[in-house]
Amino acid sequence: VGPTATYRSSRYSDEDNAVLLTSGWAFGLQGYWETEDKRLSIGGAINQLHSDKQSSIYRHPVGQLQAIYRF
Repeated sequence: VGPTATYRSSRYSDEDNAVLLTSGWAFGLQGYWETEDKRLSIGGAINQLHSDKQSSIYRHPVGQLQAIYRF
């Protein structure tokens, strides 16, 4: 389990380069676990917990959960 920090420079949010996003930081949390034999791993993240809302297309926290089983 650990914190994440992402810095994004200024860029555009659309294909026409008409909507400018400002530069800024976004913070979140992530976690990862796997079995001893490494067959099963589970990871999760919550991003955009605290960010400059003008620097991202996301206005609310974004969650992700991933489970992998290796045969």
